[in-house]
Amino acid sequence: MATKSTRKPARKKASNRSPFASIIFTLAALVFIVGSLVNLRYILTGDENIFVLFDIKKENERIKISNERLTKENKAVREFVNNLRNDSDVIEEEIRRKLNYVKKGEVFYIEDQDTEYEADK
Repeated sequence: MATKSTRKPARKKASNRSPFASIIFTLAALVFIVGSLVNLRYILTGDENIFVLFDIKKENERIKISNERLTKENKAVREFVNNLRNDSDVIEEEIRRKLNYVKKGEVFYIEDQDTEYEADK
């Protein structure tokens, strides 16, 4: 045996807002939406838009990497100059390497041409 439900169907609640409050709420929502769109337009297309900021961040990272590399290179050059100032063997080695100097009695080889030169005796 099925029993009948004695519940009444649900009714829509009557709005407690006045028409004036609804208009104010709608205007406030429109102002918020328009303001958000204007702000979004500035973020996407303004002088400091988001794309420019990403480019600046990328450039900043590239400069940091370059700066680290140049700092290491600068340190190596300083050490090399210090060695040149304090060690005559380093000076002699550089003269031989860059200017192809040889001492009397030494034989100088050029690897590219396989040519042999003998220094004046």
